[in-house]
Amino acid sequence: MDVTVRTQDDNAIIDVSGKLDAVTAPDLEARIAEVLAGTGGSIVLNLKDLEYISSAGLRVILSTAKQLKAKQKDLAVVALQGPVKRVFEISGFYAFVKAFDTEQDALNAQG
Repeated sequence: MDVTVRTQDDNAIIDVSGKLDAVTAPDLEARIAEVLAGTGGSIVLNLKDLEYISSAGLRVILSTAKQLKAKQKDLAVVALQGPVKRVFEISGFYAFVKAFDTEQDALNAQG
């Protein structure tokens, strides 16, 4: 798994690629913790290059959404593809996180 963090305005855009599973989830969680400590804005997870997500990866996303909600900020996921999109559909994760087709759509929705 590779993680890249960018910022736009006060929001963080986190690109995640590869496989997000029990082995790699702690790495993403650590990177998100760094972002949460340093940004006052919302977070956009760009998952266009994510090939696989396990329950451990979903846990990290849910935890992040809860932390941001406590700060009255949002977590958005963008560019869900193939099996990852299917996992989000099956698990009902759209009830917890906002999903958008593009980063710009997600950033525009942040208000």
